[in-house]
Amino acid sequence: MVKQVFLDKTLNASSHWLGATYQLTDVHVTEAEPSIHLPTDQPTTTPSFQKVQLNFTVTNLFYSQDMKQPDTPKYQRNKRNIEDALNQLFRNSSIKTHFSDCEVSAFRSVPPSNHTGVNAQCNFAFLARSPYQVVIYEEFLRLTKNGTQLQNFTLDRNSLLVDGYSPNRNDVVTENSGKPQRCCSPGWRGNILVLCLIENSHIPRVLDDDESWSTQDWDF
Repeated sequence: MVKQVFLDKTLNASSHWLGATYQLTDVHVTEAEPSIHLPTDQPTTTPSFQKVQLNFTVTNLFYSQDMKQPDTPKYQRNKRNIEDALNQLFRNSSIKTHFSDCEVSAFRSVPPSNHTGVNAQCNFAFLARSPYQVVIYEEFLRLTKNGTQLQNFTLDRNSLLVDGYSPNRNDVVTENSGKPQRCCSPGWRGNILVLCLIENSHIPRVLDDDESWSTQDWDF
């Protein structure tokens, strides 16, 4: 089509001319790849899944030594039942589009009652800076009768941890790379010194009333 239009526009009597100076003897049209891709060709970015640690205690399942060994029938049966319960819970939750699956990694004894503690890892895809621990924690409580019932398993309401977070532990979740930073170190003489603890940092001492801060107190 391009070649035909070109020939029609350059035809002058019986010859083809480009302007008044150049007479054309042959014309070739070479197909070129488009330099601009359509929007549908552009890859879409999706948030990657990350493992989130869930810990909770089952009060109607007593721990025994055969639950310590992954190859025992009791271990495998309870592992499968709890995984099915967790997967069903989150796949019917308000955050189901961010959820992939859960896997029980270990059972443990919870003294002195000898109840069974559950360590599970669940895969979620959240924005890196979102306070995902709070979202998952509150959704779990909402769907388990305030953290007390996971299908046939009764739970200790105060045992739930999501990546170490629980409001019962006075943890503070910040939006720093999506990871919680725990605060609260009480000082002496009724003073409260609030610190954000970062890995490999050092905690400054609490000053007396007659002292002042100095850069020598910090190890950078």
